[in-house]
Amino acid sequence: MTFNNWDLLLLLIIPVISIITGLFLKRGKALFFSSAQYSKKKHRDKYFIFLIPLILIIFILLLAKPGYSWQEKRQERLTLDLMICFDVSGSMEATDFAPNRLESAKGVVSEFIERMSGNRMGLILFSGFAFTQSPLTFDSELLRVMLSEVETGMVRIGGTAIGDALGVAINRLEKSGSSKERVIVLLTDGESNKGAPPKRVAEIAAKENIRIYTIGMGTIEGYVFTQKDMFGITHKSVSKLNEKLLKEVAGSTGGVYFRGNDEKGLKDAYRRIELLEKKKVAIVTKKVFYPKYRLLTLFLFFLMIFDLLILNYRELLRL
Repeated sequence: MTFNNWDLLLLLIIPVISIITGLFLKRGKALFFSSAQYSKKKHRDKYFIFLIPLILIIFILLLAKPGYSWQEKRQERLTLDLMICFDVSGSMEATDFAPNRLESAKGVVSEFIERMSGNRMGLILFSGFAFTQSPLTFDSELLRVMLSEVETGMVRIGGTAIGDALGVAINRLEKSGSSKERVIVLLTDGESNKGAPPKRVAEIAAKENIRIYTIGMGTIEGYVFTQKDMFGITHKSVSKLNEKLLKEVAGSTGGVYFRGNDEKGLKDAYRRIELLEKKKVAIVTKKVFYPKYRLLTLFLFFLMIFDLLILNYRELLRL
């Protein structure tokens, strides 16, 4: 048992003094009364020496809010601010995934967004440059709809600007002003050949305590594919992964690199990221107080009834 307002217990000095004065002073005079006020009979005086101070003691205890208190600890999964960087370069039209890399990746990432609902998520698209398709939002359904509308022609400048994509994502996370865990998940099927150096951008992310997970889609050997330029002329190109770069970018921020050389591997990569982040929990300590008034209140009620009976017992006998 404890009390929520310990300082009020100092008031107990008053009834204690009353009991002492009632016991040791002549004629049973106490702090709150003279026994003669109640009765000329000494055996009744003894009741009042203790009864009124006892009522006051219980009243003070109730004011001090008695109850039980303890520290409650529980685990809470940390929510995230998560930016998804999605490669929409021309190489995403390669057909080594069914029906092609872009559509396969959209399906996998859409499932990932659905499973990660409850976190704030945003979407960055990049090719030769990067832009924000969706800022951070709790609306996972809206984000999935926006992802479903993504096409390779949305970015007219060719190339793969991994550093720019990471830079835009970092900027979005910094502007959020949130103290939550901040994560970037980057999917690409090529090597960085445009924009800011990814390693330099990753260093900035590390300083800001932002983790970067990288996923390489495709193969190191490369895949030959054909695509049309803005003039309708068909060209042959080769898409190769730079796994060393992606590993360094992820590793420097506390993240992990994953290989997605087929649709199953791609799904496994996103599931592993999901599990890594869902395992991150915080121990929340909260002080819990449960008041206990009933027993003391009931005791006080009976004492006051008893007090009234003693004061008026002659009148009651006449009835």
